[in-house]
Amino acid sequence: MTALTHAPNVPQVADTDVNDPKLRQVIDGAAITKSPPQAWYRTMGHNPEVAKAFANYWDLLHRGGAVPHQIKELARIQIAQMIGCDFCARQTSPLAATITEEEKTCCALPNWEHPDAKTRAALHYARTLTLDDGRDTAVYEELKEYYSNAEIIELAAFFCLTAGGNRMAKSWSIEPHGGVSAIPAGAISIHGRESMGASKPHLEPTEAELIQRACQGDKEAFYSLVRPCERAVYTTAVSILNNPEDAEEVAQEAVLKALAHLAGFRGEAKFSTWLIQITINEARLKLRKDRRHLYESVDEQRTSEDGEYFPKDFADWREIPSEALQRKEVREALKCAIASLPLKYREVFVLRDVQQLKIEEAAQILGITEGSVKTRLLRARLRLRDALAPGIDGSWSMGKPEYQKVRPW
Repeated sequence: MTALTHAPNVPQVADTDVNDPKLRQVIDGAAITKSPPQAWYRTMGHNPEVAKAFANYWDLLHRGGAVPHQIKELARIQIAQMIGCDFCARQTSPLAATITEEEKTCCALPNWEHPDAKTRAALHYARTLTLDDGRDTAVYEELKEYYSNAEIIELAAFFCLTAGGNRMAKSWSIEPHGGVSAIPAGAISIHGRESMGASKPHLEPTEAELIQRACQGDKEAFYSLVRPCERAVYTTAVSILNNPEDAEEVAQEAVLKALAHLAGFRGEAKFSTWLIQITINEARLKLRKDRRHLYESVDEQRTSEDGEYFPKDFADWREIPSEALQRKEVREALKCAIASLPLKYREVFVLRDVQQLKIEEAAQILGITEGSVKTRLLRARLRLRDALAPGIDGSWSMGKPEYQKVRPW
């Protein structure tokens, strides 16, 4: 039986027929860079000028630029798998050797998310540009948290060049795709093999849709709005009140007030920003009404009306005592240092450095200018530095609730 031979739509130029010295340099260099490999440039060798121009653009966008090479290489593999180009999906740049096999085989799966937020944002961008899935607004909002406009342009140009190159390689049928495919089963595809690739993003309700449904009495829609920012609401309340019980009460009041006034939400900011602003107002109101003598001391021995003793809650006995003590000292030092900040500095610090809100969001919540947010944040950080610096010298374990200056400066 005669073995079947692969017949490419565009054949490769034989090495003996490569007469252009610069094209020869490009092909020889591809033996080292491998992404794309020599077979790619031998196929493009029918038009040496185009091949050399492509190599220059590829070196600029793939191995150059400000965005880390590993992020772009992983996105390139993802795009190759989504387009279905097994030839391109098999290639891996030696400069991105830290990419794991799991990342290679999972990056185009619909439910896989990269653990690094910056890389994840770039992969989401690559998916949207390749699939044209209509998620541009959400993707760009995520992108701008980690990339400048110049870097976004760099990514867009690289992704488009990559997608075009993959389509070319697949159409040319550069070489046979024998053996195990480099494209994982169930990968998102531009051909609709996996419906999640194109349709599922459209099935996810937007914030405006959830608000509309909640206003119509849909409790689950309101829970979907509140659930992602529950921790942020509680943390914000604790940072102002310095009391977990009060913080829980304020968080509940803020959520109830948000539900009661949801119809008046104008959508000028995100729902989470609006809810945090309500939380801050409720916490400030409670702080003004605070009466310390109404609280029971947690240090007093607790007994029931019948005189039965209630033991205190201690740390898990299975913990290593030295590590537990160290974590407690650091935690208490941070807690005391943050609590020692004046309220106007503490609010800004929690919103920016703890909740990771943007400057404009923090300014909108607090009703101050962005310049004031920056100034207060700087002063808060300087105060925390001065408060925590003695602890670094070892005075956290001196058994005193206040900080002492142990350095000569």
